[in-house]
Amino acid sequence: IKMACTPTTNVKSAMFPPFDPSKLLLENAAYFPGMTLTVSSNPTKDISATAHDLVKEFPSLKKLTKEIEASEAALEKQLASIRKEAEKVKGGEDRVDEIIAAKMRDMNVSDSATVLKIPEHCVVNSRGHMRKYNAKLSLDDYDASFFRASPNQTDFKKVDALPVDDQWRMLLLSGVAAHVPHDLQLNPQGDTSYTNYVAEQLEHGKLAVCGVTKDFTYGANVPCTSVCVDKDFLKKHSANTLRQFIGRVARTGLAPFGVAQFEDDSFLAKMCGKNDNQESLCMEATAKAIVEAFDNGFDPDAA
Repeated sequence: IKMACTPTTNVKSAMFPPFDPSKLLLENAAYFPGMTLTVSSNPTKDISATAHDLVKEFPSLKKLTKEIEASEAALEKQLASIRKEAEKVKGGEDRVDEIIAAKMRDMNVSDSATVLKIPEHCVVNSRGHMRKYNAKLSLDDYDASFFRASPNQTDFKKVDALPVDDQWRMLLLSGVAAHVPHDLQLNPQGDTSYTNYVAEQLEHGKLAVCGVTKDFTYGANVPCTSVCVDKDFLKKHSANTLRQFIGRVARTGLAPFGVAQFEDDSFLAKMCGKNDNQESLCMEATAKAIVEAFDNGFDPDAA
């Protein structure tokens, strides 16, 4: 806690790496568990520019589709065989479904959606992803709820039907998206099904990283734990807009902590130097009080 509230220019002792969007989906992702919003003027372009190394590891969507079709065909054939056997059971005419369910349990067969053959390291902030891209971190230091699971067949079918190109569908399956309602690439010919799906994922905290812009600020109430704002956006927007983005993280009852990282801290004078700066003063005073408490021997474990 003290480390988080203590300013430093020493990269080795800092809790977070220097601001670098190009590394957020790979080696720096582990520093931002939960759901991160990246804020810029052009999220679609920025996410695309950083996605190549992640997407190239992803299996072909056509191949995954064929695997699902083959799996479903095999399951259908197996279920038909089980039903046929169940219907032959003497005196079981009125219990066919019950008999089928029992046989499926005995044979360890499930008709529910199963996990796809997607390499775990392709899913941002899964255990496999962290092990591959940031092996120096101890996974034991993370709450298990922060590890993201691989998508299943139901997830895949929903994403594969969206009207965006393969890159954006692969990214969505990896836990990465952009929420830009007026972007023609993501909402072709006015079809907003991709944006609607992303909004649903945001609401339930199911994304690792989502690129957003100024349209997202006021009223957005999603369980994000981090927000990263680039230099260009900082220069072009008001202090109130910047405060709104700080307010998106750690919403009461939605997220256990909040981190706001900025590419350039020279904007702080703009955000904190206004007459109406009670919120900023409160944040600063809280940080100073925490540091002082630790300097005076405060032990959070004994509290």
